[in-house]
Amino acid sequence: MTASYPIALAELLGLTGAGDPDPADPAAVGPFVPDRADLLRAAARAEAAHRPLDFGDLAGHPATADLEATTLAAALLTTTSTLRVIVPLDVDRWEPYNAARALATLAHAGPGRLAVRLTGGDEGRRAEYASVLRALWVSFPREALVLDRAAGRYFDPTFVRHPDIDGPTWSVLGALTVPEPPGPFSVLGDEATARTVAS
Repeated sequence: MTASYPIALAELLGLTGAGDPDPADPAAVGPFVPDRADLLRAAARAEAAHRPLDFGDLAGHPATADLEATTLAAALLTTTSTLRVIVPLDVDRWEPYNAARALATLAHAGPGRLAVRLTGGDEGRRAEYASVLRALWVSFPREALVLDRAAGRYFDPTFVRHPDIDGPTWSVLGALTVPEPPGPFSVLGDEATARTVAS
């Protein structure tokens, strides 16, 4: 297994580099706002280079501030076949249960092509959050799926695990309602660990 270094979406959109306008000054950025074609070209370039596409801090630049990372990831994962994406997720803004559902859905859309980079909070808070995500992801194993429409039976509850988490920051009762994501995918804790993603 070799390592490949992520390429920043902002870089592919031409929003980084020496002489960049001050991102705090929307007037200095000019009229550029990426559209669907710009985003698809950026994804195609990252895919052709066999490098993960790191969404980075979308809110940190006026041209990408209106983009939402999980929605963008869904669009790009379903329009590419090998592109790997690194989605930022702020532990201070997403409840773990909602994040686990959204990320499991993305992992189903692009099996083996998703990594999440946890941001916000401190290292302990991110570690607890990652633990909660992992517990939720395995709470509804694929073996629980029955999908017998004629009998009206869609899952076998004996396979479902209830993690019932009561941690220092988050408490979660019950199992996820999305089947366990196909894996593997990485949960990265900060910028430093996001620099190298196994290909």
